[in-house]
Formats: sequence, C-alpha cells, structure tokens
Amino acid sequence: METYVVADFPDDVVVSLSAVAATPPEPRSLLAEESWVYLRKEPAPPEPWHPHRSPTAPPLLDSPRTRGELATFIDELATTIMAAPDAWENVTLPAYLRALAAWTRDLDGFYLNHAETVPETPSWNLMARMLHAATGYE
Repeated sequence: METYVVADFPDDVVVSLSAVAATPPEPRSLLAEESWVYLRKEPAPPEPWHPHRSPTAPPLLDSPRTRGELATFIDELATTIMAAPDAWENVTLPAYLRALAAWTRDLDGFYLNHAETVPETPSWNLMARMLHAATGYE
C-alpha cells in the first residue's frame, strides 16, 4: 500500500506510513497531523493449494490429474500470491524460479521422505507439486 501512496507524490515529498488495525467495535480516531489515505477491509485470502490437505487423506487424492486441473491450480497460485504475498517465501520471479529449479533437483528426497515412489515420468500432479513447492522452498 505504501508504494501506491508514495508513487502519487513528487520525489521531494516525504511520506511516512503507520499501519494501524482498528478492531471493531472500537473506531480508530486520527490525531491532528494524521490523514486517512487508504482504508479497506480485505476478505480472507484463499488457502494455498497443497497436495496433502489432510494427513489422513490418500496422498494423491486431491491432486491435479488432468491438464485442466493443473491450469486451475496455477490460477489458484496466482490468486494466492496476489491476495497474500506473505504466504509465499519466494515472492519475486527470480527467487521463485531458483526455488523451482532447486526443488526439481531434490525431488527424490521429497518423495523418499514421504514414503512415496519417486516418479519415473512427469505428470500433471508432479508439475503441480513442483510449482507449489517453489512457493516456499529454500
């Protein structure tokens, strides 16, 4: 939000930001030198997709199995990072792509650690796992 506000002012104007949450029903009163610039209530961000939504669920039950399901999953990833960028560790494209490459190199370890068979050939599900893992892989 600060970037949007600062972008509207000339370079010689100093803008400071103080993020304050007002918990209803108590309103937040402004001090004499303060102004509201942006006030908006956002809906809760969507939960990021994960191949294991429930520890008791079969590992691949809710995973993308078709190209269409993978496309929907990718749309959900885009929605998640736009709505809640703090939910991702790798928020820049270079960081995300580096994490994707690193996880791809190390994917045998993921499958072995989860007592799953390492895939011999790529699948829509494997692509989804790779894309999801890159959101937080270091």
